[in-house]
Amino acid sequence: MLPIFIASLVTVVALAGIVASLLGLPGTWLMVVAAAVVALTADPETFVHITWPGVLVLVALAAIGEWIEFIAGSAGVGKMGGSRRATWFALAGSILGAVTGLFVGIPIPVVGSLISSVLLGGLGAAAGAVIGERWEGKGWRESTKIGAAAAVGRLLGTIGKSACAAIIFVVFVWQLWF
Repeated sequence: MLPIFIASLVTVVALAGIVASLLGLPGTWLMVVAAAVVALTADPETFVHITWPGVLVLVALAAIGEWIEFIAGSAGVGKMGGSRRATWFALAGSILGAVTGLFVGIPIPVVGSLISSVLLGGLGAAAGAVIGERWEGKGWRESTKIGAAAAVGRLLGTIGKSACAAIIFVVFVWQLWF
């Protein structure tokens, strides 16, 4: 009975990892840590266990997800000729927007908050990039183009990282339960 409870609890932690990834937080690494804890503590003779090669696969997938998110986010600003300040402000704005969206969500239970978090994360990236570029002395037209590119980059990065998080979840749960 206890192994089923533990496996269920770890599965809920893995689901929380997917949600965290949608918010731009390190949810993939939450799942990797949970898998490593299970690999360290679970008795291999029970059905609830994860192998170390499986944990290494999860580490690789998490690293790929982080790389996708970083490259897509910074490429949006960089491709349009944005400054480093705009890149950092876009990152800060996207995190602030994502967290705000979680609490000021679309009135659809659970899903509405996630959707608004992703959308406000993109809007926050745009606003941050515009502020960064205006601070650098660029005009509104150029700043808003860079801001739009930051928003698109953030959204694409979130989609890519979330896809990796979903794959991690499937591999994790498969190893955990089967």
